[in-house]
This record gives sequence, structure tokens and C-alpha cells, in this order.
Amino acid sequence: MNTTKLLATWEFTRPHTMVGTFVAVMVLWILATDLNASFVGITVHWFIITEIAALLINVYIVGVNQIYDVEIDKINKPYLPLASGILSMKEGKMIVSGSAVISLTIAWTSGFVLGLTISLAFIIGTMYSVPPIRLKNHGVLSSLSIMLVRSFIVNLGVYAFFETKLHHSIKFEPEIWFLVLFTFAFSLSIAITKDVPDLSGDLAFDIETIPAMIGSKKTLAFSKTFLLSSFLIGLFFGILFLEQASQLLFIGGNTVLLAYLIKRIRDLNHRHEKEVKAFYRMIWRLFYAEYILMALQMLVQLKLN
Repeated sequence: MNTTKLLATWEFTRPHTMVGTFVAVMVLWILATDLNASFVGITVHWFIITEIAALLINVYIVGVNQIYDVEIDKINKPYLPLASGILSMKEGKMIVSGSAVISLTIAWTSGFVLGLTISLAFIIGTMYSVPPIRLKNHGVLSSLSIMLVRSFIVNLGVYAFFETKLHHSIKFEPEIWFLVLFTFAFSLSIAITKDVPDLSGDLAFDIETIPAMIGSKKTLAFSKTFLLSSFLIGLFFGILFLEQASQLLFIGGNTVLLAYLIKRIRDLNHRHEKEVKAFYRMIWRLFYAEYILMALQMLVQLKLN
């Protein structure tokens, strides 16, 4: 495979979503093990296996969406590998099918919890893009399906899997419920903001996304509200559940991220497509940052204890 094909394959995976999945699994593993040497020794290979399964199902979900959206993407995202023709449809289908088969096989041979988690992501990802259901065509259901995977299935399923491999009874700590709530609002913001730059193509193909139904300005207003509420949840969590230096770190970190978000919100011009795309990329960076901040506060707490 030449360099052009390799780069196109990488772009086909939608790397910003891959980073989000990688960071989420890593932080959930850290929270489950507390980086206790014995726990790490027991589960490090399960961590690697989970990352592989999660990343491959991520490739399936974003890939199958590009396969069924190729005509729309020729208007909205003509630079994508299938829309531009750098990757053929046959190559795209091979990547997607191979990723799904390997991911599901790894997951089910690793245990029921991971098998169920990956299977649910597979089912919802398929329903999102593939006719006749194609949730993508229905704005509210489309957004809720993305939120369901990123918020509930990933956080609860992956954490529960690590707990079973540690032979613990499955108990979701406050940190996990915080991540569920935080990513609930954040994923809704991601789901509706990503469709704003795609408005022209979606309207041409009668895709009822949220921006197509209520317009870009109102959609971004909802997105901003979801984002701001996420960081307010973070501040309340830090005040109510954390102690000592970990509290200062978490509250301080969320305050900095919130201030940065407010500045970006104030500077955003919803009429400029490039600005909206940059804002969307910024949302993903904040998503990564919150997971990492959760891991850092836990490491500080462990050091103090």
C-alpha cells in the first residue's frame, strides 16, 4: 500500500474520534485499577485488548457512515477518502467489515461484558447509518444514539469489564457517574455541532438533522448550553466529591477549560463554516482534556494517601 493510500486509510478512521475512544478506555482502566501494581499486572493485557476492540469498532462506525454518506459527502466533505475517490468503495467495505469482525471476535472471546459492550456499539452504529432504520435521517434520534454510545455504553461497559477482570463486584464509583453525566451533555453537543457545516448537503438529500430543522444559529446555541452545563457539572462534582489537592486540581482545571470555552463561544461566528469546524475540533479537545483531568486528580489523590 503506497503512502497516499495509507494516509487516506488513516483519514478514513476519523482520527479525532479514535483519540477520544483511546483516551476514554485508558482513563476508565486507570480508574478501575487505581494504578495499583498488582491490579495493573492482572489487567494490562485486558486493557490492550479493550483498546484494540474499541478502536476497531470505532473504525467500523465511522467507516460505515462514510460508505452510506458518500454522495452527501461529495457536497459536505469532498476531501474524505471515499468521496474524493482516493479509496474505492470496495476498499472502504473491506476496512469496515474487517474491523467489525475482528472487534466483535476479540470482545466476545474476552468475556460477556466486553462482548455486550462492543455489540451494543456495533448495533447502534449500524442503525445510525444503514437503511432502512438510518437514525442519521432523524435529528433527535441521531443525536441520542451518539450520546448513548459515548456516554453510557463506553463508560459503564468498559469500566464494568475491567471490574470483572479484577474479580470485583461491579460498583460504579462517583467518578464513573460523573463521566456519564459529563459525556451525556458533551456528546449531545458533538452530535449536533458536527452537522452544522454539513447543512447544505443534508438539505439537498432531505436529511433531517437538527441544523436542518432549526437552523445553524439555534443549533449552536443548544450546543453551547450543553458544553457549559458539562463544565458546571464538573465544578459541582469537584466540590461535592473530591478532597484536598485533587479537588483543587480538578476545580482549577475545569475553571480553566470553562474560561477557554467561554472565550471560544464569544468569538464564534456561526455564519463562517471554517470557524464552526474549528469550534467542533475544539469540542473534541475539551472532551479529551476532561478525561485526562479525571485521571490526574485520581493520581494526585493516590499520592496523598
